[in-house]
Amino acid sequence: GQAAHLLTYWRSATPIAPDGDLHANLAMVEPDGKSLGHSEVLLGTSLYPSSEWVPADIIVADIVLTPTAADRPAVGGLWLSVRGASLDPLPVGGAGGDTHVVLGQVALAGGSGCKPAVAANADFGGQMRLGGYTLANDRLTLCW
Repeated sequence: GQAAHLLTYWRSATPIAPDGDLHANLAMVEPDGKSLGHSEVLLGTSLYPSSEWVPADIIVADIVLTPTAADRPAVGGLWLSVRGASLDPLPVGGAGGDTHVVLGQVALAGGSGCKPAVAANADFGGQMRLGGYTLANDRLTLCW
């Protein structure tokens, strides 16, 4: 699938504890709880981590999520959560005890969108497989 970019803007309500910097987690989750992809980013930077923020600061974070390859159409919710030093997500205030916010739904077409004209089935050390390729109109398309 194609990567989804979520541009986020963060501001601390109070000074953040110095023992653990915050991480944002973006997940695509089917209604039955099956993960369709996950991404985690450090909020802030290594030079200006969230433990150094002051409440007036606005920090921008670009979260990139590439869904896992699905062999069927699927619909998933985009869940956003934040964690500190522990791996447990922080509770979301006013959301009924939830640990994430559902940002919306995303539909995945499923199956391979790439139909090679020439089959290759080249395995690269068990890490990735080239299914084939198409060369047409001076354009080479690789189907992984």
